[in-house]
Amino acid sequence: MRRGFFPLVAALAALLLAHAAPGLGAGQGDGDERRRISALVEAATVMVLVVDRDGDVASSGSGFVVARGYAVTNAHVVAGAPGGSIVVLNESLPPTQARVVDSVLDEAGGREAGGRDLALLWFQAPGGQEPPALAFNLDVRKMDRVGSWGYPGAVMELASGGHGSAPVVYTEGTVSAFVESRLGRSIIHTAAISGGNSGGPLVNSSGEVVGMNTWTYAAAAGGAMLNMAQASDEIVGFLAKNGLEPRLAEGQVFVARERPRPAARAGGGKGTDGGLRDVGSFTLRVPAGWRVDLEERDYIQLSSAGDASTVIMGVIETEGLPAGTVAEILARTIGVDDPVPGEEKDGTFVFTGTRRGVDCVLSVAGYDDEARAAVIFVAGDLSDPGIGELADSVVDK
Repeated sequence: MRRGFFPLVAALAALLLAHAAPGLGAGQGDGDERRRISALVEAATVMVLVVDRDGDVASSGSGFVVARGYAVTNAHVVAGAPGGSIVVLNESLPPTQARVVDSVLDEAGGREAGGRDLALLWFQAPGGQEPPALAFNLDVRKMDRVGSWGYPGAVMELASGGHGSAPVVYTEGTVSAFVESRLGRSIIHTAAISGGNSGGPLVNSSGEVVGMNTWTYAAAAGGAMLNMAQASDEIVGFLAKNGLEPRLAEGQVFVARERPRPAARAGGGKGTDGGLRDVGSFTLRVPAGWRVDLEERDYIQLSSAGDASTVIMGVIETEGLPAGTVAEILARTIGVDDPVPGEEKDGTFVFTGTRRGVDCVLSVAGYDDEARAAVIFVAGDLSDPGIGELADSVVDK
């Protein structure tokens, strides 16, 4: 590593002074709780620098710690690292070398919303200076209050010019909309971001990560600027693929399967009876007294107290088959005897029958233009209120 590197990073580190950013939204918890959340997120958010062979900063962005020794950022932030070095730092973490463990970058085209833009970094913090890891919340809705944390370049320029300090910057807003594309799901929000925020966390009022800030989009007409983030389920799935188990909000269970990206579609993917494929992901809350019996990458099985009821949930792709046909195939596959289809409503088919002598219900619901389908299979005491609670808590991704 060249000599020019250390003075540069030392100067940047000196700019990172301790500042307590405000918490999310006045009135959302008392001041002490907001300050606690602020301190947590600030300590977990890091600046990410790519330093070239001459010791100069080639690019910079933001990131956040997800487990001991691991942080995530955007793949495009560290794309220029070959031949150079990656450094992570913040007010409490001195400049620390990092390396890319894995990265994925889905290319978007034209006006299409972006896909995955993720990189996992490994670093070894000095003794006693390990930053805290942030938890994830997979349930994000319109009108939720959110905050962006990161190191926008404009603020860094002001600080380097001697006009002030350069702490991690916080902005506040709300979730406005979700954009679906062939590459994934993006969150549109009003918590301002700009160059340098890439890779930083978008958090809810509890300080839990609901997304990663990645893009700003300027409309050609009217000059509107949109702030966009990758949804947290994509990040959690990426971490799980790399053997990490990030902390989730209390009671949440994540079931993930790689989305059928365009490059993978031609190959047909993993086939099942009738040409179906297991894809998608979702999160749900486990009712009190229920337990998770089996948690695979494509479905989850739960049981009620006393084993009175069993619920299996999954998301499949229909390969163009109508939801009713999918339900028939699945009913045969799981051994439902003499399935009787109920009335179809809004693309949802409900089949009733028995399985091994136990009453059961199989619900299949098509939910988007790609003809994918969400599936819920229930057997046992169908009046159990926990079943309704489970169904109501599912957040499909």
